[in-house]
Parts: sequence; C-alpha cells; structure tokens
Amino acid sequence: MKFSFSSLLVLIFSLSAFAQNSTLLSNYLFLKPVYNPATVGSEDAIEIFAVYRGQWVGINGAPSTQAFSLNSPLNFFNSSVGLMVVNELQGAERITNVLLAYSYKLELKKSSLSFGASGGIIQRSIDGTKLRAPEGNYESGIDHRDDYIPNRLTSGITGDINLGVYYQTRKLYAGASLNNLMETPLSLEGQGGVTELRNPRYYTLMAGYRIKIGKKLNLLPNVIVRTDFVNTQPELNAILQFKDNLYGGLSFRGFTQDLNDAFIVMLGFKIFKNLRLGYSYDFSLSSLNNVNNGSHEVYLSYSIKMKELFNPGKIIYNPRNL
Repeated sequence: MKFSFSSLLVLIFSLSAFAQNSTLLSNYLFLKPVYNPATVGSEDAIEIFAVYRGQWVGINGAPSTQAFSLNSPLNFFNSSVGLMVVNELQGAERITNVLLAYSYKLELKKSSLSFGASGGIIQRSIDGTKLRAPEGNYESGIDHRDDYIPNRLTSGITGDINLGVYYQTRKLYAGASLNNLMETPLSLEGQGGVTELRNPRYYTLMAGYRIKIGKKLNLLPNVIVRTDFVNTQPELNAILQFKDNLYGGLSFRGFTQDLNDAFIVMLGFKIFKNLRLGYSYDFSLSSLNNVNNGSHEVYLSYSIKMKELFNPGKIIYNPRNL
C-alpha cells in the first residue's frame, strides 16, 4: 500500500506538471507576455496586468492561479523589458515563477518581428501536513511512514529560461515560444529521502486576425496551442469588439476526448481610458463537470501608449499671460 501511494503521488506530479508549468489562462489574448517573452512591449505601451483564476470551484484543493505582469518599451535599441510573476496552487502544492524578460523588435515595411527571452526562478513547495498516507500515523503528529512523502512544508528552487518570437501587422499576429528550456530538475526532501521533480519543456503557439465587419465592430478569431509533444491542447476563440471599449467572446478548449476541458464565455470593457476589466467563465466539459461549478477568471489591466506619455499635447497660447 505504501508503494502504491508513493507511486500515485509521482503519477499526480507527472500528470499535473504539463498543466501547471503551462499556465492556463482563458484571457491569454490580453496576457501574452505570460506565455511569450517576445510579446513584451508589442503594443508600444507601458502595460500592467493582474489576473486571478479560480478553477473547478467547489472541489477542495482545486487549482488557482494569480499572475502579475509589468512591461514597457525602452526609448532606445527598439527594445522592451518586462517582469512576470505567476503563482499557482493545487492541493498541497505551490509553484511560483518569477521572470525578467527582454525583447528586441525589428521594424519591417508594414509589420514587425520581435525576438524575446526571459529568465528567472521556479519555486515548488509541498505542504506535507496536508497529505495523508494509507499507512500513516497521525495520532501524535505527522508520520506518513513513507520516506518520500514530506511531513512538513518543504520547497526547492531551480532556474528557468524561455525563448520566443512574435510577428505582428495591423491585422495579424503570430507567435511561438519555448518554455522551460533547461528542464532543470528540482529536489524536495521527504521524511527520509529526496524526491526529484522535473519541470518539463513545452511549447506555445498563438495566432489571431482582426476582421473589420462594420464601422465600429471588429471580429477577432484567435488560437493558442500548448504542447509538450506528449499532450497537445488547442484552444479557439472568437471575440466581437465594439470600438476599443467593449468586447464579448466565446472560446473552446480541448477538441479531443481526453483533453476536452471547457466552453468559455468572456466579457471585458474599459472602465476609463487606460483601465480595462475582463472576466471569463469556464463551463467544464471534462469528467469533473458533475463535481464542480466551473472556473472563474478576472483580470485588470492598465496601459499608457508611449506616444501619449511623451506627447506634450497641443499648446494653447493665452494673450493675457504673454
């Protein structure tokens, strides 16, 4: 039984590694820097993003994600820099990723091509006090009676490097990124042994197009594919945008029987000129749909276009003050 439980933990870690290391956000269209460092500064604006995702509401220990992103173009070398912090919780496990990003934009005739890289740390921790083993003794403390299951909060840190490329025109964008390039293992101490966890390499592809369907309406079809070449999960969405003030959209994540995940409804609007609020709700389509109440995600973004920041505005002369 002890062997079975240890094997189960290893299996859970290996199955969850792809989902957790490939951060799952339904509003990825507005949070591209979390996935691809080459998108940092792509909008030629100082941008601040904050997002919270509560997945599979109603299940004890269900995943949740908090992410923060700050990025800005520089006024030299066609460069941009950014900071990303992603914190993910699932049961007794926590993964925190802190990254600094840099991108270089090559201006073409009617488009641009950006190359980006990010580096930082991944911290993974397990709170062993939340775990229970079938043969454990919990009458006077925490004793799992298994060398590889921690009986306390234990954590480890390793490095992380990501690479990306991003192409953009006025109507089209396409990007590809390579994440967890080094696949550096991370060690967590158990009661008497050490468990080594691997951060698997994975790839993200994304693309979208803007279709003008009226004077004030645009249709934006988008696609993102996350894969480690063992599991591949595509997601398609279509967003109807009114001016740049209000949007609504639908999305579907999955497309295969094993990876069908959710049908998603999205809504967002500008609170005022530079501040945007967005929300999405995931209707679960997996085998967990009978035991959860869906997933909620909300984000807040603030952006200032560089031309607005450095443009002094129109000068109005007042004869009385001459």
